[in-house]
Amino acid sequence: MAKEELRKSVYRIFSDLVKQDNLITIEEIEYLDAVCKDYGIAEQDKIGGHMMTLADAISTLQGEPIEIRKDILRRMEECAIKDNECCRDESLLLTAYKNCCKDTKVVRSYVRSFPATNISINDSQLIYLENETQSDIVPSLMMDEEQYSDLCDICRLGGFDFIYIPKVAEHFRDFKDKDILKDIVSLVSPSLKKNEINSIIQVICGMSTTYFYKKVLRDKLQLPIRIDKPIWMFKIGVSVVGGVDYANFLCIEVAESAKSQLREIMNEIMSRQSSYHLVINKLGNEDKSFEYDGFYRTLLDMMAIKKVTAPDIVIHTVGNEITTSDGKKVILTGVDSDGNAFPIIMDRREAALYVLLLCACAKGGRGIELSFIYNKKGDQVLKNHAHRKPQYDAIYNELSNWASIPDITSMKILRPARSYISKSIKETTELSPQALYLPIERNGYLMLSIEADHIRVQENGKEKKLLESDLYQRYITSTIDS
Repeated sequence: MAKEELRKSVYRIFSDLVKQDNLITIEEIEYLDAVCKDYGIAEQDKIGGHMMTLADAISTLQGEPIEIRKDILRRMEECAIKDNECCRDESLLLTAYKNCCKDTKVVRSYVRSFPATNISINDSQLIYLENETQSDIVPSLMMDEEQYSDLCDICRLGGFDFIYIPKVAEHFRDFKDKDILKDIVSLVSPSLKKNEINSIIQVICGMSTTYFYKKVLRDKLQLPIRIDKPIWMFKIGVSVVGGVDYANFLCIEVAESAKSQLREIMNEIMSRQSSYHLVINKLGNEDKSFEYDGFYRTLLDMMAIKKVTAPDIVIHTVGNEITTSDGKKVILTGVDSDGNAFPIIMDRREAALYVLLLCACAKGGRGIELSFIYNKKGDQVLKNHAHRKPQYDAIYNELSNWASIPDITSMKILRPARSYISKSIKETTELSPQALYLPIERNGYLMLSIEADHIRVQENGKEKKLLESDLYQRYITSTIDS
């Protein structure tokens, strides 16, 4: 039987593939069932795969033997044509898997999955990104008009609009009637002040690729993307991870021969998919009209939104809870950038598990390992239950006076508790982006993406940072003391 991480990863990829064209046929379901049978994928693996991002699934498969990677690619290709047609989204996913998992790699390819909130990039936009001014690293990207035109033509053959940020900025600069642009920004976001609108137009007109990467994607949208070398980046679909939409992007490091590389990528995509029609923006050639579509719309939408600021989480220890209007004691609250607090409703069992996750991930930790064994009673428990149980017990005692503490390492308790946590987070509409606060599976661990600086603890009438709190010290020393 295949390893647990492999089983979950295979299910994530094939379930995404079946749903890519929004048409699920009986033949595809039967093929998926056959894959599950051959790889020993059980219901628990399917649940785990549903909580895993596509990026983590492909990352897992990259470490598998070449025979397994080739078998999965063969099966994916067969599955994609079970409805007698390989659609564009299926072709993009196949291209992503093949580039990431092929045996010999001249350049690095990888997939990144981000919460889809505020990401309006669509799957017809291929974006060139760089961390610094890195054209000297890739000499073929010393961009002149001929080079830009050639790359646009190559991408167009594959159904893509080639996005080179300095050229987009040039188009905005060349648009003569700037008042129309200001009116459009105001229309997109009516709450913006006049000076904010002027600032957005000024920034767009002078935007570089590095600025877009650092200030728009990483800073404004808070996307955890890091690149060391120039890349081509394009969207390959959306996955639902634990009930939250994640946008998936294929990133391919730019080769020394950029044109030849891009041509190979386009040929690979087009070799599978049916014909595809693309309308290219004409902003650079118009004097009086503005086409609010394509990447120009994407960029304006991105610039018009407010910077995504993650709310803080405050943990209220026993005796420091707040009480709602209907008399419920609240252990966890969220606090936005304006200082407004809102309750996150969880029972003490789920709240203690959530705090355990916060502590386990606080210093860049991997979270809680989801490997299980059977105890003497025949029940499934966490493999490292001797380590996690005293930690959970210590946290539970900090949050509650109840003497009876549930055994969170038991699968019978952990699984429903985890579901209740996700339900509570989703019902807390003030948490935005919610995906930062939802537990997800990554490489066999249950974890959270929220950073320690966003976590505080209310204890003994005082508020402290998590890492400086008595609660965190109890967590650290609990295993030692036991």
